[in-house]
Amino acid sequence: MSRKVYILYEDQRGPQRQFAPHVFVVQCVADELGQQAKSVTGRLEPIPCKGDSKLLAKLENELDPLVRSGNPVVAVMDDDQIRQLLKLDRSTKKREVAAHIRTRAAGSSVTVRLLVKNMETLVEACAAQVGDPPPEKGHKSRDAYLQRGAWELGPQDRRAIRAAVPSFDCLVQVVAHLVR
Repeated sequence: MSRKVYILYEDQRGPQRQFAPHVFVVQCVADELGQQAKSVTGRLEPIPCKGDSKLLAKLENELDPLVRSGNPVVAVMDDDQIRQLLKLDRSTKKREVAAHIRTRAAGSSVTVRLLVKNMETLVEACAAQVGDPPPEKGHKSRDAYLQRGAWELGPQDRRAIRAAVPSFDCLVQVVAHLVR
């Protein structure tokens, strides 16, 4: 039996139907596993947290039931502002930032992935892949490009997007490994 992977996102809007960043992650994980997205969807549970501070609070205070379930937990955060929130020096390496976040996760084995610079970097790569200029920052354009990347582009195009954003590619590989 396959296990479920919980993915915490720092997204400002919180829970919603067809959460575009997760839809794109699901499709990329399915590509990585050589499967259809529908076979992966139920095994990846999105938990949008309405911001980085609320994601950290969830790791500190609400992670226990997820961890006790025996299922892996992945926290996805933007790399551009997290050091300031954690009161770390700007030169702190990503690995050290992730370790600091894990210490706040009540001693659990949560996997932390920082997107360089942020989700907009991924959106820009999606836009570039379809030949569009970088879109203006905003949830509407972000969702449109991520959904388009998931539903209209093929696996080769998504691999090119992943190659353009190595931190996202790393997230996809980690989640694919955990869901196997």
